[in-house]
Amino acid sequence: MEDKDWLEKLKPIIDFQIENDSHYGRPAQVTLFSTDVNRLVEQAELNQYFAGNNAKLNEFLNDYAAAGDLGRDVIDVAMRIIEEQAGQTEELERELEESEKQCSFTSNEYDKLANQNKRYREALKKIAVNFPFDTREDYVKIACQALEESEWTEIQK
Repeated sequence: MEDKDWLEKLKPIIDFQIENDSHYGRPAQVTLFSTDVNRLVEQAELNQYFAGNNAKLNEFLNDYAAAGDLGRDVIDVAMRIIEEQAGQTEELERELEESEKQCSFTSNEYDKLANQNKRYREALKKIAVNFPFDTREDYVKIACQALEESEWTEIQK
């Protein structure tokens, strides 16, 4: 039996018991079958569950609903917001992936430049230590050693 039909059948029974018992000056006592009591408890628990979710849904809609959503079906509004959020999430994931690639590239470039600076520093120290005594060819040789092969090839072109 559907919940609505069951409640419609149960209501006159409860009303009758209340009407016939309440004239003694005390709260009416209602007698129900245990199956009816269990079903009423289940209905109350479901009502409490849905009331809590309804409050959460209202908070969500208040945070994200647009002015144009007024008067629209709640499910349609929620679905629009969820789809919009999903699209933004996908875009942020793509941006994150691109940033990670850029970070990896930048990290590699940094390592190359750090190694290059180290070689240049060492070459300059050698030149500074031997300055007036070595010949020009010695300085060129030290500078060439500091440059990577590809850099030296570029300079010669």
